[in-house]
Amino acid sequence: MDDTRLPDGHESDRGIRNHDGLLRLLMPFASTRFLLQSGKLDLEVALGLTLGGLPALLIAALLMKSLPLHALKWLVIVVVLVTACQCYA
Repeated sequence: MDDTRLPDGHESDRGIRNHDGLLRLLMPFASTRFLLQSGKLDLEVALGLTLGGLPALLIAALLMKSLPLHALKWLVIVVVLVTACQCYA
């Protein structure tokens, strides 16, 4: 079997398999050094959002679990509409 062919039938460069998914995963980590050097990343804000987001996620998960499906549908519709209005305002 020819090792230079990918499962979809396309040729790879010099027999190296296509790792686009892995590269997309690593891009945020690779850009962190640039963001820190350029001063465009506020570490205090990033840390605050991360630490505040974890408990908020757990609370939201518990609330959504006990919410009836009909109410959850309307909540999603309201959030989408509010977000759309803010985007166009």
